[in-house]
Amino acid sequence: MYSGSTVPVDRPARADEKTFEDFAQRPFWHAEEGAALVLGFTPRRGKLKYRPFDDKEHDRTPGAEKAVSWGQLFAGELGEILSRYSQAVESRGWDFRASYPYVAPAAFIEFCDRSGMQLPAGLRKAIRRSPPRSSMPTGSSRIKQKRRRASTVAKRKSSYAAQTHQVAVVLREANVKVSAAQLQELVEWQATLDRNVKQSTFQTYVRAWRRNGGTQKPMAKVLRDVLWPESGRPSEEQLAEQKMRMPIEYAEILSGKSLPKKFLK
Repeated sequence: MYSGSTVPVDRPARADEKTFEDFAQRPFWHAEEGAALVLGFTPRRGKLKYRPFDDKEHDRTPGAEKAVSWGQLFAGELGEILSRYSQAVESRGWDFRASYPYVAPAAFIEFCDRSGMQLPAGLRKAIRRSPPRSSMPTGSSRIKQKRRRASTVAKRKSSYAAQTHQVAVVLREANVKVSAAQLQELVEWQATLDRNVKQSTFQTYVRAWRRNGGTQKPMAKVLRDVLWPESGRPSEEQLAEQKMRMPIEYAEILSGKSLPKKFLK
């Protein structure tokens, strides 16, 4: 959360060429640092937090009413830049999430150019002279990464669903019941998945398929037919009977006598 307070008597100093050179060589900036540099001021030091207040009620130094204060900047131009940047990284107000307030200098300059902001010539020159360095990802890249991960997870779940239905149909035809752990072992033996999931994740998949599919849906119905009830434990006689009905290929997989297909190629 981006909140806090400034020191009432603090007054921003104008940035010089040395300041621009120093910040241009840093791997990343806090968004407030970038906004201050764009306005031609030396960024504040220390932990960057802010909560608006009325400077005139606190600062009684001579000429204070004529000098710009951090409070005035946050209520004006600097606050406007922060608001625009928060919108660019899809944050609410200044409530930046995770590492979103940190951005590579070149990326922040690009954001300013897209927004039509005028930059100090010294700052732009310093950025051009500085060699590129690795930095924390910008807000947009983090969003893209999150979307890619979500897409990968969805595709993996879909692959599990297809393979689970195929295995469950074979078990149903043989009139065999198994546990969720055994079903997962049979599904993953096929080795057509990009990666295996944890047992708890697979059980979550199964519960969702059974709950959301409805009894009339193919997946929900076949799982109801081949899985033991979650409550209770089958008797030794039931387990022995199921073992006799188990398809030979599946019996070898569960007994560990059959290698996964990826090792048989």
